[in-house]
Amino acid sequence: MNSFIGAVIGPIADDGVALQIGLFKDGYINLATLAETLKYRKLNNQYYFGTPKAIKLLRRL
Repeated sequence: MNSFIGAVIGPIADDGVALQIGLFKDGYINLATLAETLKYRKLNNQYYFGTPKAIKLLRRL
């Protein structure tokens, strides 16, 4: 059975978030430091339209 998601809205990480995660993965910072640095980041939303029907339903505001 195939299931497809029509649309998803959620936070997107910027380069600063990716840098912090990389520092954590490479062992330069611990989990507590990672959590503290990510706590105050303002994340923007991204929008994903995963089916032709979802795209067809888009309307310009």
